[in-house]
Amino acid sequence: LLLTSRNLYWTAKLFDDLPSGHSSRQTTESIDSTMGGLLPLEIIVKAREEDPWNDPQRIATLDELLKEFRKTEGVGTARSLPDFFHPLAQLEHPLKPDSRQAIAEMYFLYSMAAGNPIENYLADQDHTARIEVRLHDLPSDQAQDLVKKLKAKVESRFPKDEVSVGGMAAIVHI
Repeated sequence: LLLTSRNLYWTAKLFDDLPSGHSSRQTTESIDSTMGGLLPLEIIVKAREEDPWNDPQRIATLDELLKEFRKTEGVGTARSLPDFFHPLAQLEHPLKPDSRQAIAEMYFLYSMAAGNPIENYLADQDHTARIEVRLHDLPSDQAQDLVKKLKAKVESRFPKDEVSVGGMAAIVHI
């Protein structure tokens, strides 16, 4: 163990402890740069009101938040409910999330799929929405700051809701 560990590089990053030519390091660096980040971060928004994620304004706010996240340095990808509405807008007769009824119809259409993808982003009897974020491998202090910053942005956009974070990015660098 001592002989092997002398070839490892110890830094504040999670996945750069192997020598630069090592295949495992090359794989993680490739995933980080081409597949939208290595560290999963889950941001959960639990609403207190009835039927919250059928509200067009909430969906629009979440969409704006995702666009902002995607422009944030250190964020590789960000996905949530609004991403399922964009392909439907490309149809010959577009479906737009501009009313509660239209959003409910879209959820219903997705529910007819063999594996409903909406279930991964909407839970707790439709009160809880999940934002899936993948962060690049950052030094621990930067990763901690970024997680706090992203959570604060969600809290500011949904001030009446309960916001929590989870995933590897939220717990590894504590």
